Amino acid sequence: MEMLKAIDTRTQEAVTLSIVNAGCLWWLTWMQFVTAEFFGLPIVSFNPGHCLWYYVTPEGWPTNLPRLFQIVTVMAVFTLFLAMPAYLTGSKGKWRQVLLVSVFSMIAIWFSSFIARYEGEQFVSAKNLLEWYRSENLPYWAQARKELEVKRLETVIGAYMKSKPSLIEPEQ
Repeated sequence: MEMLKAIDTRTQEAVTLSIVNAGCLWWLTWMQFVTAEFFGLPIVSFNPGHCLWYYVTPEGWPTNLPRLFQIVTVMAVFTLFLAMPAYLTGSKGKWRQVLLVSVFSMIAIWFSSFIARYEGEQFVSAKNLLEWYRSENLPYWAQARKELEVKRLETVIGAYMKSKPSLIEPEQ
């Protein structure tokens, strides 16, 4: 009887641990989504000039926000998989718990990689949009908007280039 009660307690602890771990991964993924949407990434809307701000590395930081989210996600998933022995020891529904955490881990890593890989495309899109605005002859009533967009794009591209010293072309 005592043995059965101990197994049920371990099962309950393992189930609770897997639910908490999956919830933490879901929360981390949700925070990445909210942050990305705040900057206007192409999940729902698309504005290359505004999106590029998400990839600008803040002064004093070693990396930008998407890479930081990606690093934290991979570390969290690695830590959660180190907890797998707790799921597998004496738990009745162990493979369901492993599957639950694995699915949420895959979603979290996929999403953070999805966001981080668009950095180059956002930069190219912003540069192309700036070139289009400079070459396009818009009607007189759209000139003020054009000048505002050119100024915004020049600002964000300049900040991005400043945060990425490897992209600055050496003077000859």
